[in-house]
Amino acid sequence: MLAQYLCTANRLHIPVNTRAKLLHDAWNLAYAGELSFATALNMTLFLKHEREYLAWDPVFTLIDHIGRHIDSSSVHKKFQVY
Repeated sequence: MLAQYLCTANRLHIPVNTRAKLLHDAWNLAYAGELSFATALNMTLFLKHEREYLAWDPVFTLIDHIGRHIDSSSVHKKFQVY
């Protein structure tokens, strides 16, 4: 529900630092096995409309981290497409 809400214009009612924290928390929960990676990726979909740098900040670190882990795996091509 959060991912869907963030994809609406109403996301601006959530402070930008909280939007960034939601992304950060989703990824940490996915790494801990408490949230699916599909859900964590869906949390990033609102970024196509996001203009605040702070909301993007956790994504750069997380994508770099994921890229290093899957660089030589069979899902590398899918990651590049994403």
